Amino acid sequence: MKPEISTRLHPLEDAGLAMGALRQTLAEKDLLLCGVLASISQGVIVVDSDQRIYAFNDKACELLDLPASALQNHPTLAEMARYQLTRGDFGQDFERTLPDLQRFIDNPQRAPLPTDYTRCTPTGRVLEIKTKPLANGGLIRTFTDITHFAHAEQSREQLHALLQATQAIAKVGGWEIDFVTKSVFWTDELFRMLDTSPALYTPAISTVAQFFTPESAKKVRETIRHAIRNSADTELEVELESEMVTAAGRMIHVLFRGHIQVNNGRAVKHTAMVQDITERRQAEAALRASEENFRLITSQMPGVVFRVTLLHDGTRKYSFVSDGVRELYGVQPEAVIAGSGVLEALRHPDDDALIEQDLQEAARSGGPMLIQFRIRLADGTIKWVQISSNLLSQDNLGSVRIGVMTDITARKWAELQLQETEARWKLALESTGDGVWDWHIQDGVEYYSTRYKE
Repeated sequence: MKPEISTRLHPLEDAGLAMGALRQTLAEKDLLLCGVLASISQGVIVVDSDQRIYAFNDKACELLDLPASALQNHPTLAEMARYQLTRGDFGQDFERTLPDLQRFIDNPQRAPLPTDYTRCTPTGRVLEIKTKPLANGGLIRTFTDITHFAHAEQSREQLHALLQATQAIAKVGGWEIDFVTKSVFWTDELFRMLDTSPALYTPAISTVAQFFTPESAKKVRETIRHAIRNSADTELEVELESEMVTAAGRMIHVLFRGHIQVNNGRAVKHTAMVQDITERRQAEAALRASEENFRLITSQMPGVVFRVTLLHDGTRKYSFVSDGVRELYGVQPEAVIAGSGVLEALRHPDDDALIEQDLQEAARSGGPMLIQFRIRLADGTIKWVQISSNLLSQDNLGSVRIGVMTDITARKWAELQLQETEARWKLALESTGDGVWDWHIQDGVEYYSTRYKE
């Protein structure tokens, strides 16, 4: 009978095999760790319990602009930071990093290492640095290049600041009202426009009405309802002006312009631009009052006060005509301002060419203009008109002139009668056959008739 052959290993051999397997596992894990560190886009530094760097990847050297040899000697974090400080990585007064890092460099045994923060490198990179403790008392430190994100965030902040400044200058805010979720969002300028702030007031559908007068609130509701009833679209454009009362009790005029989303005949969301047009409305009211005062004053003046634009192509556009045009021309001021050559059509045909010549000369020279001509009214009445005007402004399109039209018919008829009287007087004197001598003593002028000279 053959003896049994034992396959059991000696305990020493068993331990050797286990140690070999463990080393192989550790080697595989090291390879795996090296592969992971080499493949990720973050820089990684692994620190042991003695605060010495014992592992790192190439990305860490690239982001920190450090040679691999500087880390292969296993420096402590404080030694690496001092090296970077000497090289100027943190700026002259640590302006590129946290002040806490200076305290750590000066006393790494007592001052804590800053964990999560961002800093700028001398090359302009922005790094996000995060630190996580390990179970063995060490730590792992990651460095992420967030330069593009930081620049984008900076641009966004600049754009936001520009938007805020633009809204403040233009006095334009905005809101979005969600009627389904009952949420209301206001921009910062709308808070300022209504003399409040996010700290003092939280917008809500139930409380927004407090900023409207009863009449303006009714107007807004009716405008929105009318738009919804008279359109089958799911998105409506709405524009209206209204009055609002600020939190300080000021009355302001606002312009709403935006969109309303509609679902099954009900408003779902209202997004609108809100502009404070109080100054514009006040300016318009002041302008209307000024124009009305001007019209009242000019209505008491003889003749017609006017403002006209003379374009180079011969077009004339009256922007103001006083009420005297009714008496002088027999037409309404509104008809003259509306255009279509109302006054030009009443010129006497025999004087039309001379008038155009004088107008073109005045437009060319830019000087004052004084012309006299006849007009023929709708009922056949002939009148003499004198226009006196001066240049108000001029550009490459034409000129703007202001002036006065006056009725000189009586003066013209008086001049004509005087001429006829003088002619008859001279004819009578000549007919007597006697010489006539006249001496005007005040100005020394002497007159001798033809017969006297003979």
